[in-house]
This record gives sequence, C-alpha cells and structure tokens, in this order.
Amino acid sequence: AVELIKKIPIHKLIILDKKLAGLSGDYACVYQDFESDIFNALLGLKDRISNYKVIKLVFQSNTYQPVSILDGFKKFCCEFAFSYQIVGDLGQSMVEKGDVYITVMEEELVTLIKKVKDMDLVIGKDIGVISYNDTVLKEILLDGITTISTDFELLGKTAAILVLENSKKQIANPFHFRLRNSL
Repeated sequence: AVELIKKIPIHKLIILDKKLAGLSGDYACVYQDFESDIFNALLGLKDRISNYKVIKLVFQSNTYQPVSILDGFKKFCCEFAFSYQIVGDLGQSMVEKGDVYITVMEEELVTLIKKVKDMDLVIGKDIGVISYNDTVLKEILLDGITTISTDFELLGKTAAILVLENSKKQIANPFHFRLRNSL
C-alpha cells in the first residue's frame, strides 16, 4: 500500500485512520494511536472491568486490525494485574461466565451474543461485553453495548479542516469509551 500511496503527490495526500510506516515527507494525517487508545479506554473502564475474572480480547490472527491494539491491551492487563487471554477464533472457543470480552470486529460481537444467548447468560451480569467502534445500533442493542471508539465524525471534520487550510499537520484523533449496560 505504501508503494502505491507514494505515487500520489505528497502535497495532495491526506492519510486517515492510521499512520503508515515507511511513508515519509510532509503530509496531512488524522490517525488513531491504537496502543494508547485501548490502554486509556480500558483505564477509564477499570473499575467495571474489575468485576470480572478474565479479560478476553477477540483478535483474529488474519485480521487487518493493527497489532498495536494487542500491545496496548497487554500493557493495560500487565500494569494493573488483570488476567487476560487473546481469543483467535470465538466460534471455536468456549464462552465463560464471569469473563469480559472485547470484540474488535462486528462479526465477533454477533457470534458472542449468539453464544451467550444459547447459554442463557445475561450480558452485563454474567458476561461483560465491550465492542470496538460505536454505532447507533450499539446504543440500543441489548439495552446498550459498551464501546471503545475513535470519534469518526471528528476525524472527518478534522480532515476537512486540514484540506481547507492546506495543512500538513499530523493529528491524533480522540478516542473514548461509552459505558452502557453490557459491562
């Protein structure tokens, strides 16, 4: 991807969502700091997470998601002495009562909800759920799914400002959590 992007004149380039290793020069960028973002979001949810036995991050090995999510997750768990696991394939894994699950992809959230329903468990009581990327559906699904998410609307607005001002700034986009009934 970097080699293809290098063909774009640098003064016309704006990168959104993540910085690209190997791309140099003076270009505009609005990005997520994935490692720091998950660490700080979990820090804000720490008191609620402490009600659960194990934090399980559902993170497939063949994903396009940045590995720095894993780094920030592990750093948080180690720094605050939380037991944790990385779940590569939720479809092949047992869901356990008393654990909190973080899903990165929408399909994983659906798989988790189906498994929890099949086990007659209650999300937010028996199982905790945190999902990446806030949506209006997650506000109402199961009386609210807790999310950790970048501010996509602000990402777009910031990018527009950079274009209008012909700015070459590189700006970290805010990341936040929304505590809802699933945790």
